[in-house]
Amino acid sequence: PLIVAANGHAIAGGMEMLLAGDLRVVATGARLGLSEVKLGLIPGMGGTARLARLVAPALAAEMLLTGNPIDADGALAAGLVNYVVGAEKVEEVALELAATIAANAPLAVQAARKVMRQAADLSEAEALALESAEVTKVAATEDAQEGPRAFMEKRPPVFKGR
Repeated sequence: PLIVAANGHAIAGGMEMLLAGDLRVVATGARLGLSEVKLGLIPGMGGTARLARLVAPALAAEMLLTGNPIDADGALAAGLVNYVVGAEKVEEVALELAATIAANAPLAVQAARKVMRQAADLSEAEALALESAEVTKVAATEDAQEGPRAFMEKRPPVFKGR
């Protein structure tokens, strides 16, 4: 998984890098936007495609067609970012998220991310079939046995990615 931490404004290319992430942490007061139309361009690194999948169509249209940014709190309210924190905490919060993810079973995390990312381009039936296939693969791993065993033994699991 990709965690993007923006400790300031993310405009144009910076915003496109932010949109490429799975989780996003931004600083209070940051401004986020795709300003390319103001320069006679459009976002060329996935901004138009990704933004429309992450926020409501009206907000995506406004941001893409006006080139005007939104503030961090607006991005949080729109579900575009996961956390808005003080600038001094951005990296810390991003690293805490990374540590939480790293403590989970790696094959399960990979499979969940795969389904999450690919399902957006599939019909509901296709997405459910992909999910079912990944569930079957993950259920056959050693980690899938270790997790419930550790839970029952009241100890932290030791995942090995197998």
